[in-house]
Amino acid sequence: MNQTKINGPGGRDFSVPLGTASSGRLRFARGAASVTLRVDSSTGYLYRARFDGPLPELHALDGTVTIRYPRTFHPFDWHKRAGEVTLNGSIPWQIEFHGGLSRLDADLSVLRLGSFEIIGGASGVAVTLPRPLGTVSVRVSGGASDVTIHVRPASPRGSAWAAAPASWLSTISTSVPSAVRCACRPPTTRARPTATT
Repeated sequence: MNQTKINGPGGRDFSVPLGTASSGRLRFARGAASVTLRVDSSTGYLYRARFDGPLPELHALDGTVTIRYPRTFHPFDWHKRAGEVTLNGSIPWQIEFHGGLSRLDADLSVLRLGSFEIIGGASGVAVTLPRPLGTVSVRVSGGASDVTIHVRPASPRGSAWAAAPASWLSTISTSVPSAVRCACRPPTTRARPTATT
């Protein structure tokens, strides 16, 4: 697949055909706010997206979708941004947020997820992850506030884990199967919950 600049003039809805892609990678390269992530296994597209407020640039290359918002020095501009992205659920995905994340609602419970990573801090994040196949790495670095992660259990019974808030971490909780091991560290290292079947 050649690199494709997706967004065209006048529109707010974007998509790329699945084509021959056997795996996907979603990468927010310059921060994100008010993002909704969903999964659709029946679509013929690699992904579909709609954005409100200032439009980001979108590029696709060999199954990798890069979303890059323009730089801004006005914090109020982040409140104008919102986006909904639907991923093709027939292929495995890696998901990355670079540059911080504010307000995420992600239902990935039926996605084949290879990894999920937030770099640069996170707040107002709610994620439902699928039952892990093999080892799934979930990382949050740069501090976290009001972060909730649910993992679809392998059986009806699961165990709960919660981290005590620290100066860099507040209101983070998880609901995970007993096989999931979680550890939190200050921003100099990475918080890395690791799920193993």
